[in-house]
Amino acid sequence: MASPSASDAEYLRIERTLPAPRALVYRAFTDPARMLEWFGPHGFTATGVQLDVRVGGAWRGGMRGPDGRELVASGVYREVVANQRLVFTYAWENDGARGHETVCQLELADAGQQTLLKFSQGPFQTSADALDHQGGWGEAFDKLAAAVAQ
Repeated sequence: MASPSASDAEYLRIERTLPAPRALVYRAFTDPARMLEWFGPHGFTATGVQLDVRVGGAWRGGMRGPDGRELVASGVYREVVANQRLVFTYAWENDGARGHETVCQLELADAGQQTLLKFSQGPFQTSADALDHQGGWGEAFDKLAAAVAQ
């Protein structure tokens, strides 16, 4: 992954080995029905996912938290390499306005019968924001691992 220009504390990085072939993991990120199975941390339910997976295409995903509040994030795809790499922008929507935008990079590699997922996001405005997202993505990737294992 490209080396960030901001402080490393303003970026998050996650690596996971997932119990599924790379094409299935990629599909979990690019097929709205599959993404609904795992998008959001524990206790959150994905409420809708719209994906136009092509360079310049938009994506949008909603999730409802345990308190009943709906959160929506959206962005645009910058790079799409089937079964290998996705780069997309990410910002929370609040009352029709998009908040601080970060860039997410997802790389997938074969690891035997499994897939090595490398994910980064940033730069965040603060290291606390990066830590919050690290927890959220970590829990979402727990759900992703369970979804692709079935």
